[in-house]
Amino acid sequence: NLAGNLNPVNYFVEYTVEIFDNSSNSVAQITDYVYYLGPTGEFSGQIYLPPDFESGSYIVKVKSPKYLKKQIPGIINIQKNRLTLMPDISLVAGDMNNDNALTLLDYDILIDCYADLLPAKDCSDEDKKASADISDDGKVNQDDYNLFLRELSILPGD
Repeated sequence: NLAGNLNPVNYFVEYTVEIFDNSSNSVAQITDYVYYLGPTGEFSGQIYLPPDFESGSYIVKVKSPKYLKKQIPGIINIQKNRLTLMPDISLVAGDMNNDNALTLLDYDILIDCYADLLPAKDCSDEDKKASADISDDGKVNQDDYNLFLRELSILPGD
């Protein structure tokens, strides 16, 4: 219910959609970008399935760097060569090492890069700093720390 950062540094964010059949076999994995819609605080995107993709009922999961993987609720009926609209979902922020869990390893990355009143302890790597900036405002500070603490109550990703 929190609005979050309505002015992110990154207006295009990479994400991966993984599609599973009814036996939990992965049948497609597509990486693309979602784009920021503006003051709504939402991102939107679409993927194009491979030409040999078969129509059917599937489980669909979404993953983005710094976020836990999440299953889109329900079974999704996908028809070949037709647009399939998916329900909106919210991803859980804080997976800084991209292992699909919020752990002490993520906390360590955050603390290494935290720079509110003092310089960061160990954050010379720009990729590390970008992963610790979970609020996507270009800084690693109390906003990221508070967001991480809030998200800790969530179980590991789907």
